[in-house]
Amino acid sequence: MALTYEQAVVIADRCIRERIATSEFFSRYQFSDVGLKSENERFWTFVAGSDQLFEEGYVPGAVFACIDKQDGHLWSREEQEQFYETRAAARRIEPAIRVA
Repeated sequence: MALTYEQAVVIADRCIRERIATSEFFSRYQFSDVGLKSENERFWTFVAGSDQLFEEGYVPGAVFACIDKQDGHLWSREEQEQFYETRAAARRIEPAIRVA
């Protein structure tokens, strides 16, 4: 059974808040509420931004969490990279469509 969006928000909020709280760097800053940044067929990307970080020159000045739409796990950076690399490779090998 697929995860609902509402369940994903709860998971993302927990993951992002935990990352902020356990980071010596991030814990010094204030962050906005967690919100949806984007989505694709496999996961939602949630974000909590910090105006303070951005004003100090840190870009993007936010903490992100990608939550799987099927089982709710937090996608690792490696999983995200592999997903986007596979997607880019599929686009490169698609044959060009010719219009007569």
